[in-house]
Amino acid sequence: MPYAAMAVSVAAVSFAAIFIRLADAPPLVVSFYRLLFATLLLAPVAVIKSRNEIAALSSKQHLVLAGVGLALAVHFATWIASLSYTSVAASVTIVSTEAVFVTIGSHYVFRERVNRFVAAGVAIALAGGAVIAVSDSPASILDFGGSALFGDLLALLGAMSAAVYILAGRRLRRHMGIIAYATTAYFYTPLFLGVFLLAARTPLYPYPAESFGWIAALAVIPMLLGHTVFNWVLKYLPAHTVSASLLLEPAGSTLLAMLILSEYPKPATLAGAAAVLAGVYLAVVRGRRGD
Repeated sequence: MPYAAMAVSVAAVSFAAIFIRLADAPPLVVSFYRLLFATLLLAPVAVIKSRNEIAALSSKQHLVLAGVGLALAVHFATWIASLSYTSVAASVTIVSTEAVFVTIGSHYVFRERVNRFVAAGVAIALAGGAVIAVSDSPASILDFGGSALFGDLLALLGAMSAAVYILAGRRLRRHMGIIAYATTAYFYTPLFLGVFLLAARTPLYPYPAESFGWIAALAVIPMLLGHTVFNWVLKYLPAHTVSASLLLEPAGSTLLAMLILSEYPKPATLAGAAAVLAGVYLAVVRGRRGD
């Protein structure tokens, strides 16, 4: 069951970059409404199923959850902004390097053993992702004076903050139900994004109604079916294994960008996608067996 849920999560998050590109609104606005909508959708479920658990949270637990919300806010603010400067393939691939940070962090924080297949799988998948990024948008890696580099740096910051979010979620999920955890963490995230909006002096309206439709789709598909299911899986599988599986996202997003946005990849991009799949197989399947 956890592996099937992980597959659903990967498929769902692959749509994120597409919906963001289709939404005609500033990155911080997209981030804010995405988390606000997700929180509002989860709130009724939380009231019915988890109100006692949420009410029993201590001040210290709320402080930790606020930290998780801050990490998630930074992740979305930086990664969504990166899509304004570089290609879908480059942005999603770079942000997927969170697997490297999670693997290192899970070793030191949770003392989780990383066998040779997990390490090799992550390395191969990241190499394949690098091929996707370079072939799809060479300037994003090689042009140190262009705006594409800024987009890459934003995506890298998004990867680092995502790793903090994943590792913290792994620890908290040992003692919290998924509804209580997700609702509380998502509650804090738009609060921080609201502060970012005020600091940037970015208005929350007016924007086209169609944009809000795409943002709502972001809240339902990549957020609830992607990130929320992802957090559920973290209770049953090692953090580095789950994170490695998300290295499939660059391949999925690149394919969707080709079908929906007419961003057609070069042969080298397809070769990179194949390497990502091979790396994920090593990390998830062989790493699970512990061969």
